[in-house]
Amino acid sequence: MDVASILQKYKVPFDSLEVEVDAPLTTTKPTTYERIEVLYSLEGPETSKEPAIKAAQRSQDQMCGVAFLLKQALRIDWTMIFNGILVYTTKLPALQS
Repeated sequence: MDVASILQKYKVPFDSLEVEVDAPLTTTKPTTYERIEVLYSLEGPETSKEPAIKAAQRSQDQMCGVAFLLKQALRIDWTMIFNGILVYTTKLPALQS
């Protein structure tokens, strides 16, 4: 949980953080992942919104070794929902659902 540890390190207050991962499989053999989508749902004070986005960006781009390895083979997109509102996504418009 890089995002939670980053927020705690910089004393950014938040009430809750949930992370969901969707990784659809291909229908061809050998079966592999098509892509990975990470959804961060964070609740907290409005002042925590921008630091939360930056924490997720840092996690995905600099800190997560698994993401680093997987990005060499497939697309990883992530989305931030803050207090129930979509505030950031890396998904291409055609992939958004």
